Amino acid sequence: MSHERSTPSSPGSEEFSSSRPPSAPQFATTTSSFARQRVPLTPLERWAIGRSDSSFNALAGGAGGFTSGVVTCPLDVIKTKLQAQGGFRAGKPVGSGHVVYSGLLGTARVIWGEEGLKGMYRGLGPIILGYLPTWAVWFTVYGKSKEFFCNYSGMDILIFLA
Repeated sequence: MSHERSTPSSPGSEEFSSSRPPSAPQFATTTSSFARQRVPLTPLERWAIGRSDSSFNALAGGAGGFTSGVVTCPLDVIKTKLQAQGGFRAGKPVGSGHVVYSGLLGTARVIWGEEGLKGMYRGLGPIILGYLPTWAVWFTVYGKSKEFFCNYSGMDILIFLA
């Protein structure tokens, strides 16, 4: 489904066309409270015109992946520190090395005390580089799958997938 504005033009208003030079202003004509006003389009609205649902699904997935990476990065840092220390070896002695980290909160306290916020977000770049495209693809495939199964089955399967 396209997100183009396809309302018929009223007398005296201009139709939107892709042949218009990019420097010419575009105006919105809607049936909302702006009905008889010529409201200029924002850069985001100009970008969104003509984009498919898949584009918006990918954008939403990318935003979700970025947010997920930012929220979970401190947990990944804590997990990695504990694993590198050998804190998850059940029933085995840690070794002759000194145990610095003890559990989730203890590890978080040590990292925060020694390195601060920067230490909690160490490695954020690679995490985002992994999550962002993963979730963008996931959302896009999910949206396309919903459309396919709805069209293929002839019934409204969206109720079950939503």
